[in-house]
Amino acid sequence: MANAISAAKKCLFTWSYWAVLNPDQAGISLLKNYYKVDGVISSNLSALRYAKKEGLLTIFRVLLIDSRSLDHSIDIVKHNPPDAIEILPAEYACQCLELISRNLKGF
Repeated sequence: MANAISAAKKCLFTWSYWAVLNPDQAGISLLKNYYKVDGVISSNLSALRYAKKEGLLTIFRVLLIDSRSLDHSIDIVKHNPPDAIEILPAEYACQCLELISRNLKGF
């Protein structure tokens, strides 16, 4: 992480690889103050809210498995706008890009 910081790169954290750290206020504070991360990637809405309050970048990870998950994710983003959205799997995201763009106009 020190290399990323010294190279003026953004350091983003994802919970997918670190199950030992809880996605709560204490976990977010630790990430910001001790590990000096710049942002958080998560599908956990609470974690993203805490990160946003701490001034970190937030990337909402969306797993599209059916049209219902797409509708639910669009609703979440409208009411709790993150800084960016990661849509997985990418192949499905490409197929739904126009629909997503139309529903999140101005995001």
